Amino acid sequence: MESTWLYAALFALVAVQLAAIYLNLTARRDTKREDGSVAASADAVTCPDCGAENEREYRFCRRCVGELPGSAPLPAGGGAPRGRRMF
Repeated sequence: MESTWLYAALFALVAVQLAAIYLNLTARRDTKREDGSVAASADAVTCPDCGAENEREYRFCRRCVGELPGSAPLPAGGGAPRGRRMF
């Protein structure tokens, strides 16, 4: 009967996980509109290709990976780091 603490700890972990899932689902439900779309915030940028809402600091769309309007161009020479080899 020394393993009862193990069952209690397992029960506590499952309870915490279920509470986290419940809170996450209720938070998501609160941000959705009646028509099923996510509410647009003031800091959101709409993708011209697919219409997804993205955060303002994103350069590419999170859904279709299209370039977002108003994104800053990459700096000159911005590519793979120099001096490093793959093999």
